Amino acid sequence: SVVQNGEVIKRYSNGVIRMKGMMKNGHRDGPWQSWYSTGIQWSETTFDNGIKNGKTTTWYATGAKRYDGYYSNDLPSGKWIFYSEKGELEKTVDYSKH
Repeated sequence: SVVQNGEVIKRYSNGVIRMKGMMKNGHRDGPWQSWYSTGIQWSETTFDNGIKNGKTTTWYATGAKRYDGYYSNDLPSGKWIFYSEKGELEKTVDYSKH
């Protein structure tokens, strides 16, 4: 059954948390986090009533940061910064110019 209001925690078969966040009126609300089955954090994205709004960060399975960015109304917004698995800056994309 789908949680309408309150915390949702989904786990891998090994017990490690796969995904965690709050539901409000049947929609994701606030920060949602996900992890690899190893326990290393995979991503964190902020939702507002089911819509991606605010900062998002994603990591590689090694734990190195993959990218930082922002959503506005479910669409990429502003400058997103992408990194290599070695931690080097790969590229910057400015979505406000698209």
